[in-house]
Amino acid sequence: MKKIILFGDSIAAGLYQGEVVHALDHALSTTLKALGQADFKIINLGKKGDSTTSSLERLSQLPQDERTADYVVLNVGVNDAINQRDNQKNYRKNLEQLINFFKHSQVILIGPSYVDEKIKTQTIPEILVEYT
Repeated sequence: MKKIILFGDSIAAGLYQGEVVHALDHALSTTLKALGQADFKIINLGKKGDSTTSSLERLSQLPQDERTADYVVLNVGVNDAINQRDNQKNYRKNLEQLINFFKHSQVILIGPSYVDEKIKTQTIPEILVEYT
């Protein structure tokens, strides 16, 4: 059985209306099954509010069996863009370290997602673009 790790922020965690519902896990599992690829174990290590910095800090706490997988989906960055607006250099360095940590896996990097400015009023679209 192949293993997929979802790692990152609330998007990776599958947050919906403030609750973790593992939406991404379910969507990925459903899609893989529809493609005839049901032999996957999905481990969700997403955490609400995670930035690249806090994601790096969590790595040392991961159990050994959650440090490698066939695929690792890194979905982190939107909190860096919203909360650490002038931190692009550290953001890039942190991403490189995250990717390197999972170097024995096929890493899929998903950049910062769209942010609804009506909900997150502190969002500046131009800054989000700099982080993608």
